[in-house]
Amino acid sequence: MNKSLKTFGYGQLKTDPCNVTINLPYFENENGNSLGGQQLFFLETSGARGLSGRQVCSVESAALHSQIGRIHLLFKSTQIDLNKRKSMCELGKETNGKTERAEIHGETHYSSIGRLALLYKYGGFYLDLDVVILKSLENMNNVFALEPDRPLHYKLEQDRCKMKPAVQTGVADINNGHFHLSKGHQLLWAAMDYVNKSYNPVTRIRGEAGPGVMGKVARKFYGYDKLSNIKLKFQNDQKDIEFLHSWVFTPVNWRDARQRLWLGKGGNSTPEEWEELSRCCHGIHFYSNRTKQFKVTGNVKRESYSYFGPKFCPKAFKDLENF
Repeated sequence: MNKSLKTFGYGQLKTDPCNVTINLPYFENENGNSLGGQQLFFLETSGARGLSGRQVCSVESAALHSQIGRIHLLFKSTQIDLNKRKSMCELGKETNGKTERAEIHGETHYSSIGRLALLYKYGGFYLDLDVVILKSLENMNNVFALEPDRPLHYKLEQDRCKMKPAVQTGVADINNGHFHLSKGHQLLWAAMDYVNKSYNPVTRIRGEAGPGVMGKVARKFYGYDKLSNIKLKFQNDQKDIEFLHSWVFTPVNWRDARQRLWLGKGGNSTPEEWEELSRCCHGIHFYSNRTKQFKVTGNVKRESYSYFGPKFCPKAFKDLENF
C-alpha cells in the first residue's frame, strides 16, 4: 500500500464531477493524530461502485444536519462511477459548495468488523447508510441507542423529548447501526476480542460479528443482565458509556418498519403525523434490509421517505427515479 496516499474530497476534481470514474485511494492516516476532532464514518462494503439514492440521502442528511466537522465515506470498491448516479453528483456539488465535509476513500474492511476497528483507531460516529439524520449529533459522546426486541410503551415528558434514567428497561441489545465511541474505547476492544475468538470465516454466522454482538459484549463488559437508558461514568473515560432510549434513532421498532414507514396503498398519513413520529429523533433508521424493496414515489400519505427526503436530503430526493 502506498503510504503517501491522501484522503480524497470532491473539491480536488479538476473536471465536471458528474462525468468521471474515480480511482479511490486507501484510507490511510499518515499522522496518527491528524484526524482529531469530531468525525463520522459511513461504510459501503457490498463492492458497489456508487451509492443508491437512499444511501446518498443518508450522507447528505449527515452533511447538512449532524453538525459533525468531518464525514468519511469509505468504499470496499476501488472505483466509483459518478456518471451513473445523478444524486451522487449532486452530493459532490453540495458538499463541495456548502459543507466541504464529504470525502471518499477506498476501504478493505467489511462493515460489522470494520466499524469497530475504525472507531477504535480514530474515534467518532459510525452510521449505517440507511440512517437519515434530522438533528445535530455534536453533543453526543460515547453513546449507543437501545434496541428492544419489541416496541416498548413509555410516556415522554411533555414537549421536551426527555426520558428519566432507567425508564426503558429490560433490553438485551443495542443498535450497532448508529453510535459514537472515543478513540481507544475499551468496549470496542472487548467487541473485537469477542469477534476474534468467536467468528468463523467459513460459516460466517451473522450473530458472531453482526448486530447481536454489541449487546452481548456490552452486558458482559458493564456487568448487566439487561440494559436500560442510563449513563455510566468511570475513572477511565475510555469506559464511559450512555445507553440512549431507542427513539433517539429508531422511532419505529425494526419489526414494524415495513408497516409503519410504508403504509401501503391505503395509507393516509399527514405531515403532522410524520412530524409526531419523529419529533424526538435525531435520526431515523429505515432498516433497508426490511424496506429496500418498497419504491418511493413521492406520495407523502403512504411513504415516510417522501416526507423526510425533501426536508433532510433534498439533492438526493430530486433524483426520485433512482431513490
